[in-house]
Amino acid sequence: MKKNNFELLFCQILDIDFNLTQERREHIVRRHPELSNLEREFFDTVLLPDFIIKKPTEECLLVKWQSSILNGKFMVVVVKLDVSRSWIITAYLSRTKPTGELL
Repeated sequence: MKKNNFELLFCQILDIDFNLTQERREHIVRRHPELSNLEREFFDTVLLPDFIIKKPTEECLLVKWQSSILNGKFMVVVVKLDVSRSWIITAYLSRTKPTGELL
């Protein structure tokens, strides 16, 4: 859902909305151009990740295995959880499963 200059993306597992600003969207595509044609996979990862890793910095990694991407990759969406608002920081692909404390 577009609202002002950002979208709200819902995560079923956490039952919260994440802000995705235009600036963050441009950052993701600029830093990780391989994601520019993977919007469906990106939104699927946010909506229903396979698992979530909590980092000590109050960031979380939403992770989903995407078998259709380059013979299989993990889509990782980095989000910041905050009491007042939560937002998407970046996203990337990984061959290896991210590690850390499962949420």
